Amino acid sequence: MKCSRSLPRLAGIAAVLWASQHAAAQANFPPPEPVQLSKDAKYALVPGGAKIAISLAGEVAAIALLHSANGKPYALVSGAECEECDAGTSVYAFPAAASPRGMMERYTYPGDVTDYETGKLIQKSRMFSGRCVTAGSDGVIWFARFVADDGKWHRQTTALRFEEDSAKAYVVTDSRVTLAAVLRHVQEGGCKELPGVARNSEP
Repeated sequence: MKCSRSLPRLAGIAAVLWASQHAAAQANFPPPEPVQLSKDAKYALVPGGAKIAISLAGEVAAIALLHSANGKPYALVSGAECEECDAGTSVYAFPAAASPRGMMERYTYPGDVTDYETGKLIQKSRMFSGRCVTAGSDGVIWFARFVADDGKWHRQTTALRFEEDSAKAYVVTDSRVTLAAVLRHVQEGGCKELPGVARNSEP
């Protein structure tokens, strides 16, 4: 079973101007909320009694409970789409709906990735979630270096913005959104890094 794309393939997404909605961040951001999963890992439990349906196979791990600018919750979790396929662990953002609509978009789990055939390093990435860029709403941001089809290393910063009905991924073009700036927000407590895991690439 072929699973959907991961972060290095997001380069095809049209780049957008990040500055208008994600300007240089401010201090004292509230920290991202932890998310709890039901015992069967089929639901993320939202404070107040609501549930967010999770449709993943294998081991599912909670990352954070994030919110859009209008307050809609999203469960950020890691897991795999299927048990009998080549898909590895990825990151998913499930919205507060009766059930997920279709196959959820996969996002890269952070860490170093080695080509499963050659043994060569082909990707390095770091991922942060919470109010890492703007005080207006939560988001997720990846800082990645990867080997492209031309055999050369490239850099890409990709972010996930939470809207009313879906999460939208964008290639970040604002030069003010830097790893150093995000790390300052980690120190301030409003943003958290998901530790990376070294692994082989998918076949």
